[in-house]
Amino acid sequence: MFHEMLSLFTQPFHEEEFDFSDDIFFGQISDLGSKYMKSSELKNMNGNRGSKHFIYINRTFFGLYNLMHDLKGKEIRINNYKNL
Repeated sequence: MFHEMLSLFTQPFHEEEFDFSDDIFFGQISDLGSKYMKSSELKNMNGNRGSKHFIYINRTFFGLYNLMHDLKGKEIRINNYKNL
C-alpha cells in the first residue's frame, strides 16, 4: 500500500514538466482512494491510520495537486532548480 501510494504521489517529480490538468492522473488518485476506502482488510486492522507525518504529506500532496488540477496547470516545470 505504501509503495503504491508513494509511487503515484511522486509521479510528477519523475518528470521535467508535468501536466496537472491530466484527468487520467487524477482518475488514478481517485481510484486508489476508493480502493483503500473499500478495503475490508484495512477496516479490520483496528490500528491507527499510520504515521501522522505520512498522512500529513499525502494530504499536502493531494491538496496541492488538486489545486493545480483546478487551475488546469499544464507544462509545469518541476525540476527548475537545475537552471539556478
